[in-house]
Amino acid sequence: MPTQVGLTTILSCYFMLSRRLLRIKAVQSLYAALERGENGNKTLPAVNELTKSADQCYQLYLTFLDLIVSLRNYANERIEIGKNKFHPSEAELNPNTRFVENPVIAKIADAIAPFSDKLPIQWSDQKEIISELFNEMIAEDYYSVYMSLERCTLASHKKVLESFLINNLVDNENIEKIIEEISIFWVDDIDYAASFVSQTIRDYKKDEDIIILEKYRDEDVADFGKDLIRFSLEQYDTNLQYIIDNCHNWEPDRIACMDRILLLVAIAEIRNFPSIPVKVSMDEFIEISKFYSTDDSSVFINGMLEKIVHDLDANGLIHKSGRGLLQ
Repeated sequence: MPTQVGLTTILSCYFMLSRRLLRIKAVQSLYAALERGENGNKTLPAVNELTKSADQCYQLYLTFLDLIVSLRNYANERIEIGKNKFHPSEAELNPNTRFVENPVIAKIADAIAPFSDKLPIQWSDQKEIISELFNEMIAEDYYSVYMSLERCTLASHKKVLESFLINNLVDNENIEKIIEEISIFWVDDIDYAASFVSQTIRDYKKDEDIIILEKYRDEDVADFGKDLIRFSLEQYDTNLQYIIDNCHNWEPDRIACMDRILLLVAIAEIRNFPSIPVKVSMDEFIEISKFYSTDDSSVFINGMLEKIVHDLDANGLIHKSGRGLLQ
């Protein structure tokens, strides 16, 4: 699984479902389709799976934003319970309200309100999980530092939330368990969604609204992933042969499974999307390979694609509309 930091680096952070994320989804969907024994005559299940997976990744992003608000609400409930005890302590009567008054959370609450009631997980029904997450968070050094700051800046309010995402949300077994019960697609998307929540927080500017990322920039991007997985399956046999013909120093069955799938999807993109330069396609899959395959994969993928592109061009299978798109 790629790291949260790595994904923040490689994924576009202006729109949730970028072409790069859809490339990753196409790789995942092709792997699953081949495991099921599907071929070029049966593309609809893989297309539907990719679409559902991408849409649910966006839902998970919204769900994690809502989770932050639920943590704030839970913290406030604890403060009120303390104040209303029959014999409250001095600390309970005069609680530290920095977290519950975090201005970034207040802005997230306003932004996520139109979506909250429609999200697959209603955190108000998950009090035990919220309680566990909150107790884990307040036991962390980063939280103690935040609550004891003499002067708390906007950067400090952001940092405590990003620290929670990295230290308490990602790789959390309880979160993975509840998420897996909702959707089989979600477990692999925790890092993606958390990275976009982190970016949303970082992008917030004082006295402005939190900007919820759009799902897609436009319909062309929405269709890109569907077309990419369809072409990858339809042209599977032909594209696999290009891989076999060019792995002169390797037995085809010795190529790492993920390397082979990355190459198949890359070839499908190079062959079928006239407006995307060859170099862009190559660079994208080389970058993705750094997070999804072996340490040497990016060098291998680069070398193979250079040879395969030469053969595709020689056979008239690369058609680009515009000057410079072949380079």
